Amino acid sequence: MAPNELSELAPIAAVLNQESNEVKRLITSLNEELAAFNLGIVVWHDSPTETEPDCTIGFTSIGEGEI
Repeated sequence: MAPNELSELAPIAAVLNQESNEVKRLITSLNEELAAFNLGIVVWHDSPTETEPDCTIGFTSIGEGEI
């Protein structure tokens, strides 16, 4: 990679990091809301949808600080 190409990478990396932090914040918030139900079970949904044929979604409780 040429030096001028590396300088173009910095602002893109900053945006990517900012967006990934926002996604983590949303996931953490959702996890806290789900954990408040104190379900005590692991749940996975394996059925494909029209828009996501290979999609699997699930929820399980993990130890503090393991996210």
